[in-house]
Amino acid sequence: MIRKLSRLYENGDPMKSKETLLLTFFSKISFLLFLFSQVFFSNTIINQFAILFMSAMVGLLCLTYQRVNFHSYFLFTLLLVIQSYVLSINGVSINPENSLDMTSTIAINLMVCLIIYNYIIITNSLEESLFSFVKVVVMFTIFIVVLSIPELFSGRLGTNISFNILGREIRYNANSIAIVTGVSFLILIYQFYKTKNKFILLTLPWLLLTILLTGSRKGFLLIFIGTPLLILLFNPKNKLRNGIVGIIITAFLYWLVMNIPFLYNILGYRLEAITGILTDAELEEASMNTRHLLTKRGWEYFLSSIWEGYGLDNFRNLPGSYGTYSHNNYIELMVSGGLPAIFFFYSIRFIVLFRLFLLRNRDQMIKLLFVITLLMLILDYGLVSYFERIYLLYFVFAISGLTILKNRTKHLNK
Repeated sequence: MIRKLSRLYENGDPMKSKETLLLTFFSKISFLLFLFSQVFFSNTIINQFAILFMSAMVGLLCLTYQRVNFHSYFLFTLLLVIQSYVLSINGVSINPENSLDMTSTIAINLMVCLIIYNYIIITNSLEESLFSFVKVVVMFTIFIVVLSIPELFSGRLGTNISFNILGREIRYNANSIAIVTGVSFLILIYQFYKTKNKFILLTLPWLLLTILLTGSRKGFLLIFIGTPLLILLFNPKNKLRNGIVGIIITAFLYWLVMNIPFLYNILGYRLEAITGILTDAELEEASMNTRHLLTKRGWEYFLSSIWEGYGLDNFRNLPGSYGTYSHNNYIELMVSGGLPAIFFFYSIRFIVLFRLFLLRNRDQMIKLLFVITLLMLILDYGLVSYFERIYLLYFVFAISGLTILKNRTKHLNK
């Protein structure tokens, strides 16, 4: 293990001592613990302890190297925090307590993302971090499926799981399970193209089945769009052939979902509702119908307060919201803080997406990060993600990839 870690300190890196190697080793352990706690036990004391441990380890790394890496993403997030705080204390927010609580959450997430970013950049471990994420998610899917065995094919995977840890109830959301699994699925496609490891071909069907059993439209769209897009990007010289292969694979997958009874009852009828939205037909699926209605009402509220909004996490307090969030990240932010809020959150994301697209031919990893970032921006139309730490992690991976590529280019040009 020490020999493996020592590669990080080649090419003139300042610290090669045994103590520094051990510090890096424990930093990697702390990152693994963070991933494990975030995926399995989010928002519990276990997760909080893992964040504190990782903060301490990465803080020591920063002190050792006497540097703190920074990206403009953190500045935009800080501006969102400041805006929300000002709106909360100046009486703009219709529920200041809600807004201040959410502002605190965003501020904490900002610090966690900064810590993870510094860990990846200092240790130059983006690829290793991505594969660590996949390993944790694979364990998580096994955990979820085992707990769901009594009702495995009769409902959406994971929705009936409930247990307590130190007095806190743990429950899982089918969409969250599907999205982390879908992102892992795409990472494994990248790994297969790079290593040709045939064991990956055994893991991919397992992840695919997990996604289908969640009945999640978002998880299905991740692989339905992401898989052919990655195939095309990884083989640009064979666009026609790979395009046909991608279409055949996705069409077959769709056929399976629509024609296998238990898959149709879990997911197929939910996919039909997407067609209803696109064709403006009458919606019969309750979930999609409600989301569509909330989006329309959110747009009306945004138009009534374009520059200030109603405060973070206050869509749920507006008339006609049914006491819930909007299920649309764009609408949620526009209603929360008007145009400034959506600008602070999304402008940097679209800039990063554009840069990833421009640099996609410089590195295969950049292609993967481009696809993940693009898909998360698409999925934001159907989920509220701005305060969810696990979704922010994907964007930290993206900006880390750009920074590492930039640093590598500088090193080669010297």
